[in-house]
Order: sequence, then C-alpha cells, then structure tokens
Amino acid sequence: MKKLLLTLACAASLGLWMSCSDSNELDVTTHKGVDAVQYEYAGTVTATRYVYKPVELGTTKPASGKYYFIDEEWDEDKYEYVPVNKYFHNAWVADKTPVTDNVATMEWGTDTTGATQTNIVSYYFDFRDNDISNSVETTIRKTGDTYSTSRGIVITLTAGTLDGTTFTIKELPYDASRYGTLPDEDDGHYYESYNRNPQDYSTRYVSYGDIIYTRGK
Repeated sequence: MKKLLLTLACAASLGLWMSCSDSNELDVTTHKGVDAVQYEYAGTVTATRYVYKPVELGTTKPASGKYYFIDEEWDEDKYEYVPVNKYFHNAWVADKTPVTDNVATMEWGTDTTGATQTNIVSYYFDFRDNDISNSVETTIRKTGDTYSTSRGIVITLTAGTLDGTTFTIKELPYDASRYGTLPDEDDGHYYESYNRNPQDYSTRYVSYGDIIYTRGK
C-alpha cells in the first residue's frame, strides 16, 4: 500500500523525467515522436488518352519535318501488295473518347518532425484506363512550387493543387522505362508493324493529358 501511495505521489509531480527513492521508481521520459499524417482520398478522373501512331500526311511531299513515304502495302484480302503512294509520320494522336475513372486515388503524407525536408512532398496518384486495362500509377514530387515525376520530369498543373479538392494536370510525360523507346517520327518500319497489329501498338505507346481529378465527397 505504501509503494502504491509513493508511486501515485511521484506520478502527481511528473516532469520530463523524475524518479523516487523507492526501488520501484517511476521513470517517465517524454519523446517527440513521428508527428506524421497520411492522407488518402478517392475521387474521379477524366483524361485524354494519347497514342503514338502513324499519321497520314497525304500524297504531297511535306515541305519540312520528319516523314516517310509508303509506295505500297500488303493487302490481306487481295493477298498482294497494292499501291499506297502516301506520306506519313509518327506522332501522338488524341483519342476522341475521354478516359473516365470513378475510383481514382491520391495519397500523400506530412512529417513535421524535421526528418524530411519541409519543402518536398511526394504524392502517389493512381487511376485506371479501363478501355485498355491500363493502370496509370505515378509518383509526383512537389519541391517548392515545382511538380515533377520521380524521374525529375516536370509536370504542369494548370489548375488546383495535388492536395486540394481538384486539380488539372496538363500531361503525364511518356514513360520510356515502362513502354520502351518511341520509334522515330520517320521510322517507316513502325508503319508496317502498326498495320499488322494496331491494337497492340495502340496500347504500347500511351500517354495522358488534360487530367482532371476531383476528390470524392
């Protein structure tokens, strides 16, 4: 009973640290722990999908720029080569149907302990392009007022902030590490490959722009 009273007496006069003479001393030390908050929000996304593909330039030779000339191509129905006589180049083309996702997510955290630099925040952004079964996952870092990918490629926000209720990203840079190196604009071999399997190449080289994220209620 005496030890219990002694302990209670010690507890009543706590400081940062104190001990009592009894062998069952009370040791209280306060430490500043990790004062961090993790945010995770679901939301909706609309975006424009861009596909890197051959673009027809017509039968007149372009005055400038990169291009290639196709004089004939294989016709599966006729089972023979047929004349084409058109100029092409490879370029990003916007799909007419917008991408939509009702379960997009945005995550980021704060750390006020000084363990991380206070002017750098990392955001994890995720949405799905169900038309081509593609999950768009990217980490975006904010350093001061600059947004960039984890590879250091700058991203332009045209409205809002990543930790706000809505934002608009002008475009997500093409990820060569995921899809591989793009064919040159004047690569005629890509034209043949694309014609043989356009669906494959329409999902291989993909980028996204005009991304509008709205946080759920």
